[in-house]
Amino acid sequence: MIKTALHITKKIWALFLFIFLLLLSLYFLFLEGIEIETLSLPFLNAERLYIKLDKKIILKADTVTIKKKTNSKNSPEDLIKLIENLKYAKVLFKEIDVKKLIFEDSKMSFSYKKDYIHLDTDNLLLTAKLFSLKNIIFADIKQLQLKDYKVNFNGRLKADLINNKADFYGEFKTFDIKGSVRLSLQDTLIKYYITSKDIKTITPFMDFLNTKVKIPPTVSNWIYKYITAKRYKIEQFYGEFDYKTLDFFPNKIFLLAKVYQAQVKFHKKIEPVNVEEIGIKLSRNSLFFDLKKPYFYDKELSNSTVFIYNLFTKGSAIVVTLQTKSALDKKIQEILKAYDINLPLYQTSGETNAIVKLDMPFNPFSVDAKGYFKTKNSSFKFNGIEFQTKNAEVELNNNIIKLNNTNISYNKLFDINTTGRFNTKKDSYNGKIDINKLSLNTNGKKVLNLQKITDTIHINLFDKNTTIALKELDTHLSFSKKLSSFIINDISKFYPHSPILQ
Repeated sequence: MIKTALHITKKIWALFLFIFLLLLSLYFLFLEGIEIETLSLPFLNAERLYIKLDKKIILKADTVTIKKKTNSKNSPEDLIKLIENLKYAKVLFKEIDVKKLIFEDSKMSFSYKKDYIHLDTDNLLLTAKLFSLKNIIFADIKQLQLKDYKVNFNGRLKADLINNKADFYGEFKTFDIKGSVRLSLQDTLIKYYITSKDIKTITPFMDFLNTKVKIPPTVSNWIYKYITAKRYKIEQFYGEFDYKTLDFFPNKIFLLAKVYQAQVKFHKKIEPVNVEEIGIKLSRNSLFFDLKKPYFYDKELSNSTVFIYNLFTKGSAIVVTLQTKSALDKKIQEILKAYDINLPLYQTSGETNAIVKLDMPFNPFSVDAKGYFKTKNSSFKFNGIEFQTKNAEVELNNNIIKLNNTNISYNKLFDINTTGRFNTKKDSYNGKIDINKLSLNTNGKKVLNLQKITDTIHINLFDKNTTIALKELDTHLSFSKKLSSFIINDISKFYPHSPILQ
């Protein structure tokens, strides 16, 4: 029994001695350096592998093949994993040089020497110098390229490995856009703060962004196709996104930008509006355009604005507000007609204070049009006939045009004030009328002289003729370019107002 115990004890000590001598031998081998031409393990293959111990480990290899897939899906995720593992590189390794590191689904190269790190993967390219202080890693980043996002960075990184936080300050470049950037990481959430230098075009960037973020085509068109410029500048741009879920939190995105010497294409059927400067603001999922000195042909559209609400979510719509003090002539009406808003008249002289608001949902597309027009001492053509007005107030509500105490006169024939509604789809007007003067002369004699009479009025437009019905006077008037006529059904109603009848 005692002999058996002593025998077992001797074997255990012999095993321990063997292991100790093996480790000691390996230690001295590692001090001298081991070079292995080929290493094959169940989970790993290596070619021309070199390992040496010089206080810390020196590891070199031509090719290392790991028989598993990577878990990362994008460049931000690759970068976060790299930051998390930097502490091991600083603590364990003096030098690493793997020319080709192969996973089942990706390839990369990696080197670390004298605090310089170089990593080149399918998604990421990084060259940086590392510094450390306890669990804080500092990196002077010479180049950081997120290949799948086509953006380059350089600057300084500070990573708190215990609290899983990181901050980056530096510069960026993506397509034709350059500027300053600050990135902060907390767990899986990345916050970004961006300003830019002058930008000549945003088209390549926006074309690429459309492949990454599902922006509705109509919204995308308004961001960079319907509005083009010679110069852009981002003053403030910040937001956040989760690199794991790729959620970009649209309600938290904020942008202030300027666009210079721009053209705004409100509709493909009309000429663009030339704008000296556009102030752009993105806030709470809405995009605002403040137009400075906009001109449509030679017409100034002062204080006009455009904004899109529900920019990144369902129910997207654009609201266009146009203001002008120019005549409401055929040029200005081109904008309204492009959206199937057909006013039955246009201004030939004078000025009009006009404001039109178009609220247009994208899907399905529709137009809700509201407007207000006010003018004095002007001339209009109504169905081909030219009328004058001392004052007019007109409200637009889609296909309904409301006249508020609007003065209308025609040559020396009549001068009236009217309030009523015109239906543009039925080409008809119904309202009240105050006849200031209605005078008809023939052969130098006054046939009719109406003054200060209130009546109801009905107007129909038929082709090139305009017919007016006065209910109380039981009379119809017809106007055309060549002929104007009166049809009086009850002549007795005109007896008090007709010297010739008297």
